[in-house]
Amino acid sequence: AARQGLGIATELARVALMPDDPPTPLRGRLSTHKRVAWSAPLPLQVAGTAAHTLGCTINDVLTAAVAGAFGTYLRATGVDVGGLAIRAAVPVNLRAAGEPSGMGNEFGLVFLPLPVGIGNPFERVYAVHAQMQALRQSQQPLMSIVLLAILGIGPRTVQQPAIDLLSNKATLVMSNVPGPRTALRLCGVELE
Repeated sequence: AARQGLGIATELARVALMPDDPPTPLRGRLSTHKRVAWSAPLPLQVAGTAAHTLGCTINDVLTAAVAGAFGTYLRATGVDVGGLAIRAAVPVNLRAAGEPSGMGNEFGLVFLPLPVGIGNPFERVYAVHAQMQALRQSQQPLMSIVLLAILGIGPRTVQQPAIDLLSNKATLVMSNVPGPRTALRLCGVELE
């Protein structure tokens, strides 16, 4: 418990001292105005084959592809992406393997650097893979759930500055959490 507590405290200090994500056209004030863009579908088997060939996960391949797309977009807007990485806040499941999913949040967050400045797709996949391996072995997911639980019971005057501090560390939230497999209903009405 002491080792885990020290790991959480160390991770909290590391995240607090992490510089804010750089200003890019991807960052801005939050608002209700949203835009969505779709790409042509990519068969999951293609990503799976690439992952197997490169010795990494499908998530590594898809995350690297997203980083490449952001890099392309930023270059098109005139941003010098050489060496640039932006961070994504990524939810990580903290439930034990095989544990049924019940009520309540049991996920932490990690701040994953997306290497948008790496043009070579293979190098980009390996960079994402290395970052994810390091984050999987860190206390960052556990630190974030503990921090959010503490903030949730703390006074509002402490909550907002802490949320602002964490929000400035990432440009986006990225998740591969699947949606429900069947239609959901609320008060007898099917949700769309």
